[in-house]
Amino acid sequence: MKTKLKTLLALVALLFASASTVSAQVSDSEGKKYPHIFLGLQGGAEITLFNDSCEVSPIGAFELGSWFNSKVGLRGKAYFWKNKYDNDTFRQTFKYTNVKTSVDFLLDLTNLIKENRKAKKFSAVWFVGGGFNMNWAKDEAYAATDEYPEGTDKQMRWYGSRHNIGFSANTGFRFQYDIKEWLGVNIEAAGHYNGHHANNYANNLGDWQFTALAGLVFNINKKSSKAAKTVTPPAPVQPTQPAPKADPKPAKKPVAKKPAESKPAVPGKKYVETVFFGNAISELTAEEEAKLKELAQWMKENPGTYIYITGYADVTTGNPELNMEVSQKRAEAVAKLLNEKYGINKARIHVSYKGDTVQPYVTPANNRCAVLSTKK
Repeated sequence: MKTKLKTLLALVALLFASASTVSAQVSDSEGKKYPHIFLGLQGGAEITLFNDSCEVSPIGAFELGSWFNSKVGLRGKAYFWKNKYDNDTFRQTFKYTNVKTSVDFLLDLTNLIKENRKAKKFSAVWFVGGGFNMNWAKDEAYAATDEYPEGTDKQMRWYGSRHNIGFSANTGFRFQYDIKEWLGVNIEAAGHYNGHHANNYANNLGDWQFTALAGLVFNINKKSSKAAKTVTPPAPVQPTQPAPKADPKPAKKPVAKKPAESKPAVPGKKYVETVFFGNAISELTAEEEAKLKELAQWMKENPGTYIYITGYADVTTGNPELNMEVSQKRAEAVAKLLNEKYGINKARIHVSYKGDTVQPYVTPANNRCAVLSTKK
């Protein structure tokens, strides 16, 4: 048993070492980091089939894992529950405490079927894995081992030590919805087989077990870094003016005229502005946000105008799905600032996003932007 316990601890240590390595890696995409670590807490019910009977018990679980990319991940999971068995021979209930660990391979079926989905929130995941199951017999169950009369049901007799470790296997499906970048909710259903060394009953048979769980998942480094890079806006392109045509007639002497009276500037009919973001960033620097303040003031002076905001992403980084999501976040972040911080009514703000399907600038880094344009 000591050898099995050492193997179990080695697997857990390996998982934590892998997680540490993963956390040091940097995002190479727009909007989400891969790999990223997640933690999960779950609760629910389990059904254990004891040969000719079954037992339903509450169960809790904890998980630590990593998504290496949008499709493939790995997790370590621990389950905790108690079983009880009503023994007719002794007219008493025997109780058993169980702890199970498993290392599971994860496959995101939603991304496998269709990678380029817009702003993915929901995911369906298939998992398969194996590990160890450890349990302990309560005193009454252990003491009853030698008290069974001949010919009685010995299926639930405990033998050997009070605790034991055995191998187990499991597979199932998980459905998750991300409320925030860092928080999600999920439900999970799985089937398990716990080997005969796990239940430690006198008949040496294994147990079939089914679990139904629901819980929360916390994404540790999925959210993009907020350290925005300084982006130098591109120089505005000046329209080319046609060369003046030569006047064939001799120039007349200029006639002195009375200087025209200076008139106040007439508010513009249209306002166009671009705000720039860092790689995988949807927050503005103070310098870029200052442009929104000026735009908001102009809109207040021109109350009949509407603002159209379009978010973009750089095609040279990330993938189409992630770039679509980050372009949406950029456009929505600009709209939120105009409404909540600078007082522009939501009815005057229109939001759209193009991902990397349109590149308004030649320089790739400058396409990490949102373009704002006003209309009557």
